[in-house]
Amino acid sequence: MDFTIMHNYLHKQSILLWFVGVGVTCIVFASGFYLTRLSLDWYWEYQYIEQKNSLSQKYEKELNELEIQLNTYNGK
Repeated sequence: MDFTIMHNYLHKQSILLWFVGVGVTCIVFASGFYLTRLSLDWYWEYQYIEQKNSLSQKYEKELNELEIQLNTYNGK
C-alpha cells in the first residue's frame, strides 16, 4: 500500500516537473527570440539613421560646392 501511494506521488511530481520544465523552456526561448528581435530592430534603426546622416552630409557638401560655383559665376 505504501509503495502504491509513493508511486502515485512520484508520478504526479514527475508530471508536474515536466510541465514546469516545458514552461520554463518556452519562456526562455520566447524571451531569447524577443530580445534578438528587439536588438535587431535597434541595429537596423541605428543603420538607417547613420545612412540618413551620411546622405544628408553628402548632399550638404554638394549644395555648398554648387553655391560657391554660383557665387563665383555671379561675381560675388
